[in-house]
Amino acid sequence: MKRQSAKTAARDREYARRRRQYLLLNPNCEVMWDGGCSMQASMTHHVVLRAHLSDEQMLEQANWKSTCGHCHHMIHDHTGEAYERGHLAKSWDFDSVVAAKKGIDEHEQTVVRDELET
Repeated sequence: MKRQSAKTAARDREYARRRRQYLLLNPNCEVMWDGGCSMQASMTHHVVLRAHLSDEQMLEQANWKSTCGHCHHMIHDHTGEAYERGHLAKSWDFDSVVAAKKGIDEHEQTVVRDELET
């Protein structure tokens, strides 16, 4: 087995740390594929697949969705439908995927902040 470089090992440790944090903050399945969804997230799914990402992009949580095992398998077993549903995107769409998710997150934070202020 080939030994991992120090850079790759550091990236993988950082990914594991961020993944744990993401699942703590997003414990419910964000995909909820019809039938079989457990609603309890145990995995992170990359909308733009990891194989097409730089190290920096791989760590971008706005490209992630928390998923249960069933839904994650459904995405990868039914890729055509997953693209239609927005669970997969092409690598050239990375920036728009991230911008859309960050826009949603910022909107949710604004709503929560507004509720706290009233």
